[in-house]
Amino acid sequence: MYKHSIIATILLAVAAGNAVAAEVTRVYVDDLDLAELKIESPRSGGSIRSRDFELTADERADIATMYKDAVEDAIGGSKSYEIVEDADGAEVVIQADLLNIRPTAPKDDFRSRNAMETYYTEGAGRATIRFEISDNDELSKVFESSRDAGSFWRENDRFSNTQDVKRLFRSWGGYLVKKLDKIDS
Repeated sequence: MYKHSIIATILLAVAAGNAVAAEVTRVYVDDLDLAELKIESPRSGGSIRSRDFELTADERADIATMYKDAVEDAIGGSKSYEIVEDADGAEVVIQADLLNIRPTAPKDDFRSRNAMETYYTEGAGRATIRFEISDNDELSKVFESSRDAGSFWRENDRFSNTQDVKRLFRSWGGYLVKKLDKIDS
């Protein structure tokens, strides 16, 4: 009988602790803004093809989607935050501007590389982003972060670069959770 009352006490304490922890902050992640994006052309020799690194509208949309998915997964994966679909229902709004990318190689397309060119690089490049966090409609934090997209030497191609960019966005998502935790405390 004594053993069961200890277990019951522990279960009640855990339930009470969960009730307190159940209060969450509602967060809205705005779409990634690419309007101010500057792309530095990679420095590399090779063919006479164009070395200007340009993103199509579809590629920009894909980058914005990867960002939003990664950041929402990171923040929503924390027990302290709930992702909401509308800024009106949020206590915290996160806005981000991708300011700069510096690829490590020419873009993996027929315009920028010829069929005989293969590049091996340490990651896809480097990027800089600016975050603005508004807490209850009041701007509370503005900060920038520059990070490498990837750190492993491998063939620089469309698939590997996409994986590196996804990892970069997940990294920024974790960074945002730490920033939000500081604001909440």
